[in-house]
Amino acid sequence: MKTTAFVPAYFLVFALVIGCGKKPQVAEVPLPVVSAEEAATAEIQPFIYESAYSEAYEFVKITARVKGFLREINYKPGEIIPADKQLFLIEPDQYKAAVASAEAQVVYAEAQYKSAQADYERTKQLVSQGAETQQDLDKGTAARDEAAASILKAKAGLESEKINLSYTVVKSPITGKVDRNLIDIGNVVGSNDDNSQLTAVARMSPIYIYFTISDSNFNLIRENTLNDKNAKNAEPKTLQDCDIPFSIGIIKGAGVETTDYPFTGKLDMVSNTIDRSTGTIQVRGVVPNEDFAIFPGQICRVRIPAGAKKEQVVIKQEAVRRDLNKTYIFIVDADNTAHKRYVELGAEQSDGTRVVIKGLQKGERYIVNGAAKARDGKKVSNKF
Repeated sequence: MKTTAFVPAYFLVFALVIGCGKKPQVAEVPLPVVSAEEAATAEIQPFIYESAYSEAYEFVKITARVKGFLREINYKPGEIIPADKQLFLIEPDQYKAAVASAEAQVVYAEAQYKSAQADYERTKQLVSQGAETQQDLDKGTAARDEAAASILKAKAGLESEKINLSYTVVKSPITGKVDRNLIDIGNVVGSNDDNSQLTAVARMSPIYIYFTISDSNFNLIRENTLNDKNAKNAEPKTLQDCDIPFSIGIIKGAGVETTDYPFTGKLDMVSNTIDRSTGTIQVRGVVPNEDFAIFPGQICRVRIPAGAKKEQVVIKQEAVRRDLNKTYIFIVDADNTAHKRYVELGAEQSDGTRVVIKGLQKGERYIVNGAAKARDGKKVSNKF
């Protein structure tokens, strides 16, 4: 009987390894490819940034000043209306009747006066002839004067009724954008506070922008501007006299910062008191708004010049990264090693760059693209 020799598998593996005589090759991991640039400088205009809100230049609640049934609505909600446009008509019939009655009272009072005047003249003649006493003349004088006063009272009543009749035609006192009607035709208006307001009109061009600034920023703006104006012998007496320009951007949504400031305005009003509890002062600007791009009540961001331009380090926005609410970039040293560095940044500029307030010097190289692949202390392949 033939026997088969059994060779364990590990001897075969060992023999194969010994027989090969070559070490396995480990592939080199390629360095992450990034692009870096040298930090440059630019002349930057320093700004103060504040949250703000818009408010109508004029805002009028249109109310019913007399009681009656609403007969007509003579506008389309949302349209731009001129001043003195008729918006509503309140049933005028009872007020026309009241005017007619008041006119009759005037005629009656004038007739009473003529009669009293005639009596006075006759009594006066009789007194001169000794047929009447002075007491009779005094009574005639009083009756005549009372009749004259009745005419004045009747005319005042007529004027009051005419005013009430005029109130049945409800007009807008200003030019602006009119709101929807709050009460429909056929309802009683003017009887109480709930049915007195009919609509509202807002003048939107120009438009006001309100914001508050800290007392330190207020002093900074004032000192810079007043010094500049005084240097030109303008000698302004107040901050409003300086005609300070500022820019406005509209906040698109909650927590969404704007980098676009397409609207410009001028400082219009500064409050006369700094709030001691907050250390702020209210400021108002006025902005042209011909195309109604800004609506009353919108949340805005204002940008106010704060001094002369100065040279500052700037970097591209793509290089900026965040880590636990801290901002950092990667710099690249001479042997292409990346280093994480926290920086303090200023506002984004119109060309998309960011001002570096602290943490980077002019000429240092920083990673613009590919920062997500870089690791602190590790080499990179820099396509500079």
